[in-house]
Amino acid sequence: MTQHLVEILTPLHIGTGNSLKYDYDYSIEDGKVLVVDQHSLLQQLMTQDFETLKKLTATITKLSELKPILGILEQGAGYQLTPFSRASSLPKGIEIRAQIKDAFFRPYLPGSSIKGAMRTALLAEMIKQKGLAAIKGFLPKEIQDNNGKKKPSLPPKKAASTLVNYLFAGEGVPSGKVPNFDFLRAFQISDAFVETQQLGITDVRWLNIDSWGDSTKPKWKNMSNRRNEAFKDWQQASGMFAESLLPATTGLLTWQVDEFLLNDKKAQQVLKWQNLPDFSTFEKLRDLLNAHATERLLAEKAFFDDYGVREASVQCQKLLQHLGEESEACYLQVGWGNGWRGMTGDWMDEAIEKDMRGLYELGKGGVDIFPKTRRLIVNEGSPCLPLGWLRILSTEDSKQRLLEQEENRQRQALIAKKQASEQEKIAQQRALEAALPVEEKALRDLQQAFEQAKATQEKAGGPLSTFLNSFLSVAETWPLSYRQQLADKTEEIYQSLGWWGNSKKKQEKKEKIAKLRQSR
Repeated sequence: MTQHLVEILTPLHIGTGNSLKYDYDYSIEDGKVLVVDQHSLLQQLMTQDFETLKKLTATITKLSELKPILGILEQGAGYQLTPFSRASSLPKGIEIRAQIKDAFFRPYLPGSSIKGAMRTALLAEMIKQKGLAAIKGFLPKEIQDNNGKKKPSLPPKKAASTLVNYLFAGEGVPSGKVPNFDFLRAFQISDAFVETQQLGITDVRWLNIDSWGDSTKPKWKNMSNRRNEAFKDWQQASGMFAESLLPATTGLLTWQVDEFLLNDKKAQQVLKWQNLPDFSTFEKLRDLLNAHATERLLAEKAFFDDYGVREASVQCQKLLQHLGEESEACYLQVGWGNGWRGMTGDWMDEAIEKDMRGLYELGKGGVDIFPKTRRLIVNEGSPCLPLGWLRILSTEDSKQRLLEQEENRQRQALIAKKQASEQEKIAQQRALEAALPVEEKALRDLQQAFEQAKATQEKAGGPLSTFLNSFLSVAETWPLSYRQQLADKTEEIYQSLGWWGNSKKKQEKKEKIAKLRQSR
């Protein structure tokens, strides 16, 4: 068993099937989206007395009504979401697709989702190795029902089941026994948990290729209603908002291969595992997955190039460059937004694709482009980012990254400790200053003003004069010790700055200073 870091490259959404509703699950305060933790909310409600609780449950149904009473969000009963793109504005009242989280409200990347994406990639690579001719007999065919009506031999949801069972479990295995014989049972991968702060809101838009005769035009589908509306300008069309794990998010997962099942001769005889793709090591599986990832990215780049969607083509090229420069990691596309080609493995040739489209009535009749839509995330001023690309680092790279993260965590902890210490010193200083007598504070302020006046060679009649005279006018009420200190400081100011004036004024000032030193 080995541990690996998984790193999100483009925003990734794995949904729960539920949506966050405005004023029930989240509120917007000062432009920030604040999602309420319903468990924490319930705990806060239970601290109320019976009459208050009865009143709340009888009359209040919205966060905006409850918040002023409990101060829910200020007490940390939830988390904050920030928009991934500055070009996106969250319409008030919109629903947000919820990201999967555990019972403790922590978002995570399910190991089953990663393994499912690996399964799809392996499917495509196995078909490539065997050749399309070898697997055509396992594809659904057109048959007739009892009434003579034509239909596919397998229902849509099980269209690939015969082929998948053959490739992963072997020919002749009963459908009910397939999980026992599936060679990927020898491979286990854990969930990867991440920090809630790594969640954000992504604005997802639907690129739609319209075909008119011999020409095609890229447009943007309006997702706010069921009408088949499409616009040239993406900002005219509404999209969908989703909680997503943001780029640079990292999580730790465990990776384990059952060597006994893969290498024991008796186990292989029972399980009938023969001519399997070699995924016994991280490096061997990585090569298979990266070959598929490269083909997928090249195909998507070509699609965007064909229809003039330059920004999305550039992003695919960046991912390809990333893969080429750091090929020690496994690259996968996971979660919602992969599209038909991402979910099927994109292994069909034109003839098979045409047959499957006719058999299952896929796409629009008479339109050659299939699939003709792509989901793209708004980034840097336009919809351009494909969803769900990640990479899984090798063991050595994971160790190095974890070491760097730990060093950074310790460095940040030291900085935070130092800042806390400085803040504590400032607080203590302020507390001491707050406890000082009014006279002592005045003398300190006077000294600071004096230092500034000396630096600027301030003349009589300036700010320091006004400041000094304000103290002299009330000093008669001060205790003797402070009056004497004020007298000494006044004399020093006059002497240092040359403010005595003529003989008469100097005599008047000296008398005033002498009077300050006298006891009453």
